[in-house]
Amino acid sequence: MDARLTALVAALLLAAPTLAACTGAGEKLDPATPTATAARTPAPLPIRSHAPRPTNVPTPEPPEVAAERAALEALYHATGGDNWWRSTNWLSDLPVGQWYGVTTVNARVVALELLVGMRGPLPSELGALTRIERLYLGQPQHPLGMVNYLSGPIPPELGKLTRLRELVLWSNELSGPIPAELGDLVRLERLDLRTNQLSGPIPAELGSLTNLESLDLGGNELSGPIPPELGGLTNLRILSVEVNELSGPIPSELGDLKNLEELRLWHNALSGPIPPELGSLTNLTTLSLASNRLSGPIPHELGELKNLEYLGLSSNELSGPIPAELGIPSNLPISQLGRPSNLRLLDLQRNRLSGPIPAEWGAIRYQTWLSRATLRLSGNQLSGCIPVRLRDKVEDVEELGLPNCD
Repeated sequence: MDARLTALVAALLLAAPTLAACTGAGEKLDPATPTATAARTPAPLPIRSHAPRPTNVPTPEPPEVAAERAALEALYHATGGDNWWRSTNWLSDLPVGQWYGVTTVNARVVALELLVGMRGPLPSELGALTRIERLYLGQPQHPLGMVNYLSGPIPPELGKLTRLRELVLWSNELSGPIPAELGDLVRLERLDLRTNQLSGPIPAELGSLTNLESLDLGGNELSGPIPPELGGLTNLRILSVEVNELSGPIPSELGDLKNLEELRLWHNALSGPIPPELGSLTNLTTLSLASNRLSGPIPHELGELKNLEYLGLSSNELSGPIPAELGIPSNLPISQLGRPSNLRLLDLQRNRLSGPIPAEWGAIRYQTWLSRATLRLSGNQLSGCIPVRLRDKVEDVEELGLPNCD
């Protein structure tokens, strides 16, 4: 046993240098050597950036955009926005172009169209919407029953909206005068203030709106004369001031409105003669002067209105004979006799007209020309008889009380 142990110890002693070389065991390292330093010092960690992370801080709105947001907020609060039928996104932090009824271009308001049951006054802050082109806050008989009930005066600050092309406040409860400042809206093409409670005169300044195509002020309480300056609105197609309290003569300057298609002056207190200059409005389809205090003869020049479909002169104080030209223009080419005229209704009731019904209207050669026309002639001082071929065209033949011609 002792011999075997002695041999094992001897073998281990012989193998010790080899094991030390393989494992590094037993090797004494100098702390000053690079190898020793590397063995004791850990590898450096990668450097991490400590820059702050980006945050979602909103960019401040430009002053003009902020002013428009404030103006819309003022409109909301002034007109009971909490009770509007629809107010999606209003008063939110979203861009105002995402608010219901608001249209923007490059963050600026260009259109505001709201029929949501507004109640209350229009705020003066709307004057900040200086890029707006369409302001539409009124319409009666909306298919979905959506209307507004705006009240109080029209803010004169709306005169600052010089890019406006359409201003529609139809069918509200607005009161007070029409601001003269609206005459500064030089790009305006449509001004519709119909069916409100506006009072006072029609501002002569509206005559500066030379781009205007439609002017509708009907159904208010306006008084005073029709400004002759309106004769300068040469692009006008519709002039409607009916159902007011306007007085004085019909300005002859209205005969300069060569593009006019509809002239509605009925149910006022207008007086004096019908200007013969109206006979130059050859594009006219509707001429309604009924229920005024107009006097004198009917100008034969009205017979030149070949495109006329409706001529309403009833309930005035017109006198003299009925001009044959009303039904048959004096310069009517024979080539046109074979087709119906545009005339649908000729209403001359309740005047002081005298003499016979024009015999020409009953002539056989004009029957096609007058085939679509309906005549209202009662309530005058007419004499003679009714041409047989006209009897079925006279709507009030019984009230007229005249016999048939033989």
